[in-house]
Amino acid sequence: MDKSFPEISVVVVTWNVREALRECLSSIDREADAPFELLVIDNGSEDGTSEFLRTFDVSNPHCRRFEIILNPDDLGYSTAANQGIRKSSAPNVLLLNPDTVIRPRTFSALLGAAGRYPKLGVLGVRILNPDGSPQASVSDIPTFRSQLEMRLGLHKSARYYRLIRRPMPEKFDYSREAIVPQIKGAVAFITQAALFRAGLWDDGFFLWFEDTDFCKRVSDAGLEVRYTPEVTVYHRSQAGLSKMPFFERQMIWNHSIRRYFRKHHGLVQSVVISILDPLCMFMGMGWKALRRV
Repeated sequence: MDKSFPEISVVVVTWNVREALRECLSSIDREADAPFELLVIDNGSEDGTSEFLRTFDVSNPHCRRFEIILNPDDLGYSTAANQGIRKSSAPNVLLLNPDTVIRPRTFSALLGAAGRYPKLGVLGVRILNPDGSPQASVSDIPTFRSQLEMRLGLHKSARYYRLIRRPMPEKFDYSREAIVPQIKGAVAFITQAALFRAGLWDDGFFLWFEDTDFCKRVSDAGLEVRYTPEVTVYHRSQAGLSKMPFFERQMIWNHSIRRYFRKHHGLVQSVVISILDPLCMFMGMGWKALRRV
């Protein structure tokens, strides 16, 4: 491998998705078109991921380093991502979910965007499902009200917005580049300035809301969170989560939403949202079921 400095440190955190990871790493090896290093952190997978990683060979001439970190247990996404970030040596970090597949010119396009925007902190991209349908990759920073509206399904109800006399939010235009509140953490291009000013990802988030928290801290630090349609990445959403029991997922979600609101909105909202969020979720599910009858 060439020993010159990489321009992008690619960090992939994985857990029990060996075949999806194989596709992800193969796409990086095949499509990378700029100097990069690849850091893969396995969170205690039990599906043969570690054996696969030990035999995986990176042949791309742009690769400067390939390193594997094998954690004995599942440390959570943020902790594992920080392990990779701390090991990185490039001025930019690209966090990729293990169930993503990149396309040609992904790296050069990301670097081009970083060069155009001196205040860039985080950059998100167009994300597609494997069948080519669009996947939401931009959203607003959640508030107490918006979170409950989302759980009850009211955020899509024109009748609700007429009732409360508020305009219905416009759908985001994924064909245009824009400064946005937050991007989906499945694909996150992070500049050195963002890590210097906002710090690492919060280890207190095992899963969920870690990307929301990071984007908010980056914006609060005076840097831009941006979206670009110039880069398209395929994402097999929730490939790993499907293997986690529902109630375990719900417990992790409750902890994360409570932590996020405690951190950014105070103790009272944190306690109330941790009670109302799951309640509203089940109410919303019940309402949808009744409408289908």
